[in-house]
Amino acid sequence: MRANFAQRDLSGADLRRASLPFARFGGAVLRAARMDEGDFSHADFFAADLHKARLTRARLRNADLRGAILRGAFLQHADMERADLREGAVFDPEEAGVRLMSSDASQCNLDDANLTAADMARINLTEASLVSARLRRCVLRGASLAGARLTGADLTGADLTSCDFADADLRGANLAGATLVGARFRGADLNDADLTDIDPLGVDLTSARLGGATLWSTAEDASQNIRAILEAHRLWLDSFGGQGRQAVFDEMDLTAIDLRSADLSGASLRGTILTDARLDRSQLRLADLTGASLGRARFTGALMDGAGLKGVDLTGADLSRARLVGIELCDQSGRPTGRFRSASLQGARLVGASLKGAFLTTADLRNADVSAADFTDADLSHADLRHVNLGAAILRGATLNGALLDSR
Repeated sequence: MRANFAQRDLSGADLRRASLPFARFGGAVLRAARMDEGDFSHADFFAADLHKARLTRARLRNADLRGAILRGAFLQHADMERADLREGAVFDPEEAGVRLMSSDASQCNLDDANLTAADMARINLTEASLVSARLRRCVLRGASLAGARLTGADLTGADLTSCDFADADLRGANLAGATLVGARFRGADLNDADLTDIDPLGVDLTSARLGGATLWSTAEDASQNIRAILEAHRLWLDSFGGQGRQAVFDEMDLTAIDLRSADLSGASLRGTILTDARLDRSQLRLADLTGASLGRARFTGALMDGAGLKGVDLTGADLSRARLVGIELCDQSGRPTGRFRSASLQGARLVGASLKGAFLTTADLRNADVSAADFTDADLSHADLRHVNLGAAILRGATLNGALLDSR
């Protein structure tokens, strides 16, 4: 016979090591209850209140936790394989209708928990801790994991459609083969994460950190994904942001990539590693390359008007005949606004770089390191060259009309 605790107030109850498989706890209040190492497999916790309950190493396989409150609960090492944590539909007599209750597991601790194949659609896991949790093939459609800790978590093959991972910590997490359509990773830390076999289109990686992340398993996969990203970016440009998606390559390792003649205008490449990359004749107007590693990269003939290159490393790079002049900004409908943005190379490292014949009109090079940089025949008219040691650069035939220089 199934134990029945439905609707009972069991706040603070001691159920440690209890064997209560298939028990009924629907609507029960189990606030701060001690349930560590208990067996609650297949138990019914529908709409139960488990706020700050302790369930360390508890067995909750196939448990019904729809609409349950798990806020601040302790579920380290819990076995929740195939548990149901979806929304729960509750009849509301006052409104004479059904009310949906989302499971709330915000700020709970699920470190090392087994959530394999669990259904957690639309669950609230805001600021929850899921360090090294097993979430293989789990369903998290529409869930909120903003600010959650998922370092080392295994999300292989998980359904993360429309999930919110804003500011989440996913360092070293495995998301290989996960479905990420509509997922948002704004400001998330994905350093050293495994993102192989994911479809990057439709994923918001704005300001996400991707240092050391694995994004594709083969060179062919890389090429196909980048082509798809660039196609979506082209549509985004042509529609002034109305369609497609902006290309975001922040902190990705794109060493030696060939992007010759690619249109990356307005793309985000903050902190991107583009060492030895080929970007000849590419378009990078208003692109953001702040802090990017561009050593020995080739930008010959590239159009980089208004590009943000603050703090970049261009050691040994070739920017011969590249254009880095100011550009007028347009509004979302494409109309000129009368506002201009200069290309910024403020604090950039240009040691040994070639800028022969480059157009740098109005460019901001304050505090740039131009040691052994070659500006032969370059146009530096009205450029800001304050705090730049031009004596260490080659300026043969360069034009400096109206340039801002340090007062002597």
